[in-house]
Amino acid sequence: MSRETKQERIVRGMANQISEALHDLKNLSANQTNKELDVEYWCQSLLKTCLGFTASQGYTISSQETRGKMRPDLIVSKDGTPCFVVEIKKLGFDLNRSDFRSGKIQLAEYLRNMGNVRWGMLCNGFEWRLYDFFSLDSNGIEILSFDLRGENGELDLSKRGVEDASWSFIDIHESSFNSEAWPILSKEATAFSPESLAKAILSVNAVKYKARVIHGEYEYRANTEVLIEKVY
Repeated sequence: MSRETKQERIVRGMANQISEALHDLKNLSANQTNKELDVEYWCQSLLKTCLGFTASQGYTISSQETRGKMRPDLIVSKDGTPCFVVEIKKLGFDLNRSDFRSGKIQLAEYLRNMGNVRWGMLCNGFEWRLYDFFSLDSNGIEILSFDLRGENGELDLSKRGVEDASWSFIDIHESSFNSEAWPILSKEATAFSPESLAKAILSVNAVKYKARVIHGEYEYRANTEVLIEKVY
């Protein structure tokens, strides 16, 4: 029998709490009022009871703290130092909106105003997104995202559904934050960002390789400048 890994142990340990949290979330979705504040309370509870950001570990979670005109929904701090900010939207809010209310732009403004805070989360209850605002540019890069809903758009409250949700949450668990997991996710996201991939595809060596492949398949010598223009 293989030895249980640390992640497997954490997932097994938080399964019951995740199950309760998902049931609470389903009750919220049935509530016709759908207030953003309700999602904020739910999120704050989940961070504490499920994801390990507890007072016993030195964490505090402050809500609606005013910093000038900036009002982050949740600030997670450890020993008085802010670790990350969570921007909460009402349940099911479209996180892909491109205007100021999209959330990501708000996160960038909050962190720029606070200074020296690297991580930001965006949540509408169902969807969670983690951003690194030290990578590429100050607008941040998405390094992790998941949706608690299944393909049918509903929460799966079965044992399998709870287990899948727990494995999704492990990446934003305190144990992941307190390790190299987030920086590693950031490096991967940066390496495979559209900008980085475009740069790699259009590099001289990559284009020369493509030219050799084209010549081998079609017996046509492709000019590298023309090939760069075509690929671009």
